[in-house]
Amino acid sequence: MLRIIIVLSLLVALSSSCDNPQSEVLLDEVQSAIDLRADSLLSASELHAVSIGVIQSGKRYLSHYGELDPGGGIPPNDSTIYEIASVTKTFTGTLLAHAISEGVLRLEDDIRPYLPGDFQHLAYAGSPITVAHLATHTAGLPQDFPELPTSADSTAAIRDALLTGLRSTVIDTLPGARYLYSNVGANVLAYVLEKAYDQPLDSLFDRLIYRKADMHSTGFMLREGQKVNFAKGYGAEGSIAPFMPPTSWAAAGLKSTLPDLLNFVAFHLDESRPEVKRSHEKLLDHSNPAAYRAYYWLVNTAEDGTRRLSCHGGGMGFQAWVMFYPESETGIVVLTNKSDPQTGGRIIDVAKKIAADLGALERVS
Repeated sequence: MLRIIIVLSLLVALSSSCDNPQSEVLLDEVQSAIDLRADSLLSASELHAVSIGVIQSGKRYLSHYGELDPGGGIPPNDSTIYEIASVTKTFTGTLLAHAISEGVLRLEDDIRPYLPGDFQHLAYAGSPITVAHLATHTAGLPQDFPELPTSADSTAAIRDALLTGLRSTVIDTLPGARYLYSNVGANVLAYVLEKAYDQPLDSLFDRLIYRKADMHSTGFMLREGQKVNFAKGYGAEGSIAPFMPPTSWAAAGLKSTLPDLLNFVAFHLDESRPEVKRSHEKLLDHSNPAAYRAYYWLVNTAEDGTRRLSCHGGGMGFQAWVMFYPESETGIVVLTNKSDPQTGGRIIDVAKKIAADLGALERVS
């Protein structure tokens, strides 16, 4: 099996390992855990490529396995661009946390003043949809607008399609009363954020997230030089799958690399940042009493307060899993360019096994 193993860590850590055999052993143990689980994943499934990143106490490990196209002989690498699907929502949630920290928005704000025209129908029994409802999938909005065209030639067309769908949407339950996963809601939230800041979402992500997190290869649209690094996605039958439509936008439209996503995890491990700390706060209780929903993160907690924050992204030809443990300064990213009903569970399982190998799951199940 083809494999490229790339281990990156701080130069200070690397130099100190030459003088400290114990740190070198630790490095080998972390990499060995990643190798073991990646080999098991590829040998026991129909996946043909996987990229795995780990950060632990500031040290980073980026590893790539398999081949991007079956039989093609080319492995993924640090420049490989994957669709990250619903992991996009955590970027939208981070931006919302920033807006609330700055006083630009409030969770209890009625969304209708931010929408152009008459949207008075986006309420039920006099109770309007609020920003908090959008961020917790409790607005009563549909999961998607399947009747709308999935193509769009500009961000303006994406917004127009969103507003067209909203004009014919009927709310049939009290906002906040029922959890209903909604890509539409995440996109409406992005629209509200744009209006609140009077800036396009792309610019807001760049200014308030990408630059702060040192992310250089993440975005909705690929630059000309990036297209050669965009992996093909494969579906359940092994055929090339279509990419996510542009109208998935702030709900599922971002594309990124393993190094960038590991930098995003490092950004979220730094809870001294006001927007990061806020984005991890409880917005909605989960059906599991040991879990809650934050700003698009699912947060699992242990009795001693240890937390695991996670998000899964499933596209038509890609799957992504991001999770991190603030208390142990550990984070894991798993990416693959294959998507079928089993892929999500498989990459989540391998990430949790790596975390257990590293001791991050001692208290969080």
